Amino acid sequence: MPSNSTLFKIDELESRIIPVSDETLDRLRIDAVICLDQVYERDFKNLLFELKEMKVGHTWKKYPILDIGNYYNIQTQENKKRDTKFFFYYAIKNGEPDFLGTATVASKINHDFKHDGFPVISRCFILKKYRENRFYAPILKHRIKFCEDTFGNGLKAIHMGTSNIRVLKATLNDSFLDFKFIGCENLDCGSYKELVYDFLKFSPDYLDQLLSTTMKIDTRLYEFISQIVKLEFSSNMFLDFKTLIDEARMESPILDEFANLIEAIGVIQSDEVSSDKLLAKVKFDSRAS
Repeated sequence: MPSNSTLFKIDELESRIIPVSDETLDRLRIDAVICLDQVYERDFKNLLFELKEMKVGHTWKKYPILDIGNYYNIQTQENKKRDTKFFFYYAIKNGEPDFLGTATVASKINHDFKHDGFPVISRCFILKKYRENRFYAPILKHRIKFCEDTFGNGLKAIHMGTSNIRVLKATLNDSFLDFKFIGCENLDCGSYKELVYDFLKFSPDYLDQLLSTTMKIDTRLYEFISQIVKLEFSSNMFLDFKTLIDEARMESPILDEFANLIEAIGVIQSDEVSSDKLLAKVKFDSRAS
C-alpha cells in the first residue's frame, strides 16, 4: 500500500477510476473514486468495527475482530472457501485517499463446486459516511465488468445476494445490471442467520440454452424460468422451484449443472420465500430508488 503521505494524481489513475456521476462527486466534493488492490490496515480495521455494530447480513460478522483484525486474515478465511479477489474503493479528495468501502468477486460458489463460469459478487460494504450516495451500483458494475473480462465467453451466470431491501430494489430497477431474483437463502452470520435474497445475472447464451432445453423437456420449468426472466412473480411460485429442477436434472447436463448451482447457493424452498409479503418486496417497482 502507498505510504500515508502519498498524493494521488487523477491523471495518473485513469485505469483505476470507477465511473460515478458528476452530481455525486460535486456534492461530496471529491475528485474521483478509485479501486486499489490493497488497503491501509487502519482503514480495514475501522470497517470491521463498523460492520460489527451495524444490523446487516454479512459473513464477516461471524469472525471475532481480534482474530481478523487485518486484511490478510480475512483474505485467508475467504480463500479457504473459494478463490477470492478483493477490491478496495477510495474517494480522492485533493489528492488524498479516503476509504469508501470494499467488495469481492469469487471464482465460484465454493471449492467443491465442480462447474466453471459462475463467479460470485459479494461482501460489499460501504462505510456509513458514504452510504445513500448511490455508490453501490457503480461498485457493482465495476465487478460485473471484472467478471466479464475475466471469464470471457466462458461466463454463464453471475451470482449475488443481498439482505438490504434498498439494494434489492435498486438492483431490480437497473436494466444494465439485469439480475434475476431466484429465491432466498439463510446466510450464516455467526450468532444468527440472515435471510438473503439471491440473484443471477445470466449470460445471453447460457440463458438461451436453459430456455431452449427446458422448453423441450419440462414446460413447467420453462414457464418458471421465463417468469424469473420477466420479473413476473406470483404467490407460491418458489415452493416448487427446487422440486421442478430436481425432477428435470437427469434429462440434460445443463439442467443438472443448474440444479447443482441452486443447491450450492443454498436456495431454500419454503412458504417464507413464496409469501405475498416477501414477493411484494422483490417485485419490480419502477418507483423504487
